[in-house]
Amino acid sequence: MPSKSEVLKSIEDRLYQGKEVRHLITSISQNCYDEEKIMPVRKGDVFINTGLAKHRPYVVIKVMKGVSICLGMSSTEDYMNLYAYNCRQFGSGFLNLAITLIDNTYIKKHFVGVMSDRKALNESIKLIKYTIGKV
Repeated sequence: MPSKSEVLKSIEDRLYQGKEVRHLITSISQNCYDEEKIMPVRKGDVFINTGLAKHRPYVVIKVMKGVSICLGMSSTEDYMNLYAYNCRQFGSGFLNLAITLIDNTYIKKHFVGVMSDRKALNESIKLIKYTIGKV
């Protein structure tokens, strides 16, 4: 996958179709950090899940042996949201019910930062635990 600077250099001064622009955006490498330099995956690590039709950020809420449970992050307010967050690196948004189980090596490869709003993360986890306990 090309880096952001490589894609910018390849852009010509002409009209582009929507599908060409989408391809350029999704072809950019999401690797912001060297995978070997990242320590083991921890609660609060944020990564981009590229396995979906639309690339989405997820935050790790529970690290297990080889895999982690993660919650989706969103900037849109809707009924799927658990709790609002406001952190320095990712701005303000919402943690939502998009729960996934992802391999830790994938998380390290697509790592983008750390969620600094621990209160929002912990409150979301409490809400999920409370809800599961009622089922």
